[in-house]
Amino acid sequence: MKRRAFIGILGASALSMPFILGQHGLGLGRRNARIAAYKSKIPLPLQLPTDVGQIAGLLDQSSKHVYLLGSTALAAIAGTDLPYLNLLIDTKKLPELKQTLFDFGVTPVSTADLSANFVRFVHHDRAYNVLNMNFDTYVQANDFGMEKGFLLFAHNFLMYSMKDQYALDPYGALSGGADGSSARRKNANKITAQIRPLQQPKTLFQGFEHCLAATFDRALFGFQFSPEYQQIQDRLFHSKPGPEESAEITSLVLDYCPDLLEVGGVETASQLLLAPVCLAAANTAAGIDLSRIEGHLRRLQRQGKEANGREFMAAVHSELLKKPAGKGAAQGLPEYLASARKPFRRVEALTDALEAMQRSA
Repeated sequence: MKRRAFIGILGASALSMPFILGQHGLGLGRRNARIAAYKSKIPLPLQLPTDVGQIAGLLDQSSKHVYLLGSTALAAIAGTDLPYLNLLIDTKKLPELKQTLFDFGVTPVSTADLSANFVRFVHHDRAYNVLNMNFDTYVQANDFGMEKGFLLFAHNFLMYSMKDQYALDPYGALSGGADGSSARRKNANKITAQIRPLQQPKTLFQGFEHCLAATFDRALFGFQFSPEYQQIQDRLFHSKPGPEESAEITSLVLDYCPDLLEVGGVETASQLLLAPVCLAAANTAAGIDLSRIEGHLRRLQRQGKEANGREFMAAVHSELLKKPAGKGAAQGLPEYLASARKPFRRVEALTDALEAMQRSA
């Protein structure tokens, strides 16, 4: 796997709910009601790839359980290839388990946002995100996420036991119903994997964040947008952001558009860049026109050149350099990012872009 593609997949997996809950902490939620909702087990034998089974076997040696989560659970059940996996384990011997994995030959991945109960690594060109957490605590976190609007989709709550081969589907991600009963059919991997919202987003930014996650899910797993989700996206993409929302949305676009280009291509990235909410946000927050940047990527594509994250960063940097100097003006992308004071993941893409521009100057 190329480094840029791998980083793009990590970006997608970081946005994949419910891992985003790590940014917000845990809440108490309605503990008993929600844990009870996860008690209905749907027998569902799956034939997973050999390399995935090997990793699951290693995790199972030290953990009470090994669950495949959310988007990756839905993709596995639908029979889609898994470029990354989100897993839940429960072990008191995490350091020893890490060493076992390293001895087996996985490649560890360290990122600044990784908390102590996460393990991230790559094996056979698949990225793994492993969360070490008690089952009940995890379910409480999901409940808290739903209450606060951090989790919107039915498949966010889907779990698949890799050891005992059953699914937990409290909100009917597999069927469109309340209990996932259609997954009991013999050809479970023939299901249509859909992104179905359970509620409306509480804020424009929350909704945009979920639309970005859904875009990655469709690009990587081929999930279909349900009519209910499409209505939410259409409304959000045509919303008018305020100054604070513009800064937040622009930050996400700058941070994740390189990933979208690398896992979904120009077509996928263009849909985001040309969304009216993104055009308005970038104009308000940074004074740039994303349609010009999208046009630059299209020209590269027509010329048979690679339209990647580096080219995107270079185009944004060039647009910012066109702004007149003065109070509050950001002369280039590094200065804009410094003034915005938002976390930024794709530093290597920015560095590559600036170095390439310097060489060609």
